[in-house]
Amino acid sequence: MNISKSIKNAMHLPSVLTSQEYNKVWSDAVRLYGGTLPTTADASKYAYGAVTRTDWIDEIFRTGSLEHYALSLSGGSDNLKALASFNFDKDQGVLLNTFARKFGGKVNLDFKVNKYISFSEQVTYTFSNGQGNINKGHEGVLANAIFFPRSATIFDYTKGGSPLYNNYGEALYHGTLPRWAAEEGISGYGEFRNPVALLRRLDQKRPSSTLYSTTTLHIKPIANLDIRSQFTAGITSSEIDNFTHKVPEPGNPSDENRHDIEHSSLNNWLWETTATYSTMIKQHHISAMMGLTTKYDKYKMYGVYTTNYDREGRHESTLPQANEWTKYKPNEVIWEEAMLSFFGRVGYSWNDRYFCNSKFAS
Repeated sequence: MNISKSIKNAMHLPSVLTSQEYNKVWSDAVRLYGGTLPTTADASKYAYGAVTRTDWIDEIFRTGSLEHYALSLSGGSDNLKALASFNFDKDQGVLLNTFARKFGGKVNLDFKVNKYISFSEQVTYTFSNGQGNINKGHEGVLANAIFFPRSATIFDYTKGGSPLYNNYGEALYHGTLPRWAAEEGISGYGEFRNPVALLRRLDQKRPSSTLYSTTTLHIKPIANLDIRSQFTAGITSSEIDNFTHKVPEPGNPSDENRHDIEHSSLNNWLWETTATYSTMIKQHHISAMMGLTTKYDKYKMYGVYTTNYDREGRHESTLPQANEWTKYKPNEVIWEEAMLSFFGRVGYSWNDRYFCNSKFAS
């Protein structure tokens, strides 16, 4: 048994200008190169933007943790050997509201029937789920944490300092400017989104499970002849359930919420049988190998995409509660593949000096 726990932190994070430094950079640029100072960088017109209230890099990162649990069991006799192992990992990401869970199990069995026949079986199962598929581009969380105004706070307030709530009593996130400033016509920060809101609005489920089994039969019926047959079958089932929330705050708003569900399954098997023979007659070495491989894969994926939900809680955003079903077409992909192959090889050598080989495959 093995149990371990550890913590992790992001290192060498970037430093971002304070609100005062940001305004000074703009002022120096306008003084040296001309142009007009944006209202948001002019403390005489927008005093709110000259105060540093939030370190967004510090707000989106946290101390993560990793827990690992593993158990293995083994035993057997001269003719039978068995091994079983199980593991579980719980990962809390260093970014807010990110995590991963993973479970795995494996069983190996080796059985020697007699000196001519042996058998082995291996079964492997894995399951994973998590949340953390964040946009890493110029519209992602990290970019917004660098460029989002440090004068903003996580949640929004009235000009008098009272917290703002929506119709359901939920605190409203702050945009690049407070709502009262936007209503007064102030602008100039660009299209950015509250990075803490981006992470807290993550609403993903990504369960995936895989089961594989490999069976091997080994036979040596006569001297110099070796027959091996191996059959592997597997099934993989995955789902992506993602709900995208509305973004009502100033900056880069979006008035659309959306629920996407995609499910995929892959079933496959592979059967390979080979027979090899080799013998030595004085200085003549003769070898031969023949084999047969068959393979089959079947894949199916379907997706449903709905939008325009009145509420955004997990229990209020199930598919039947969508008000719009036709904006995004559903998707479905199906394919099958099968393969059959024969192959062989005959070899001859004399005195380990002269060699001749012939191969075929179809």
